[in-house]
Amino acid sequence: MANNKTLLAGIIIIGILIVVIAFVAINQLPKITPTSMPATTTTIANIADNLQFVVEKDDTIEVNYIGSFENGTVFDTSYRDVAIENNIYDPARKYPPLKFKVGAGQVIAGFDDAVVGMKIGEEKTVKIPPTLGYGKYDSKLVEKVNRTQKSPRTQNVTLDRFLTVVGKQPFVGMNFTVSEALWSLTVTRITNNSRIVDISPAEFKTGTGMDPVIGKSFTMSGVTWPVTVLNLTNNTVSINLTDTVVDITHNPAENEVLDTMLGNAMVSVTDDEIIITANPEVGRDYEGIRVIAVNETTITVDLNHEFAGKTLMFKIKVENITKGSSSGKSPSGSSISP
Repeated sequence: MANNKTLLAGIIIIGILIVVIAFVAINQLPKITPTSMPATTTTIANIADNLQFVVEKDDTIEVNYIGSFENGTVFDTSYRDVAIENNIYDPARKYPPLKFKVGAGQVIAGFDDAVVGMKIGEEKTVKIPPTLGYGKYDSKLVEKVNRTQKSPRTQNVTLDRFLTVVGKQPFVGMNFTVSEALWSLTVTRITNNSRIVDISPAEFKTGTGMDPVIGKSFTMSGVTWPVTVLNLTNNTVSINLTDTVVDITHNPAENEVLDTMLGNAMVSVTDDEIIITANPEVGRDYEGIRVIAVNETTITVDLNHEFAGKTLMFKIKVENITKGSSSGKSPSGSSISP
């Protein structure tokens, strides 16, 4: 029994020594303090973030944005509440995110460049100079045009042209309409109009199939009446060419209102003329033609973009990225289109 007790005590002592040695060894290992740890730590979130798509050329992306001038005045946005807050809300606009193909010229260059490298959910504010926006202001693009335009009430066309457009044989007193005219038309006269035309011998032979002979009449392709050779040289054939001419009189109503490229215009009529007087709104943009002044005789228009010469600020947030898409258009109402 004594021997067994001695053996057991030895085993316990050895076990204690092993624990003590292990404890000492562990405490002798070099300690890693916070200041000596790596600057970045790789986590699952980091890996997911690094694998996220970034915007590249030819991607189709959707972004929300707020556009403003350097003084903070907001001029455009894709956010409905921001538009309402800044008194630029357009009820006809749906205010979706702006969708476009990067690098396709669907937005101004500075905006196109700004989104490259951004990720979904990322926001950035960029400053776009005129050279990457709507260009420098050009005073040569400010012009004056006559407010009143006049045109003859009766005009003429060849018979061939009349048949091509109207599709019917004309007769004096014939009333008709065509899609190009804003009102009804009347055939008021049909005449044969003779004129002298110089053409080359080669053209004459192509049209008649024969060589020209002075004083002889020929039938020429595409010409209603026979042509007569009046003179002939090595380089020129002078022929008497007769056309059937149809006189057409326009019949607008007095004080009729037209929708023109410069807004509403009033029509007045005399026996000889149609007189159209435009009444544009000062300050309004008529599809790229901005009216800046109107008086009794002239309209001053500015063909510069309304943002020409201005530095623009944009706050951009990327909402979606479709890699390498071949489509994408700026939504109606966006001012970022070039």
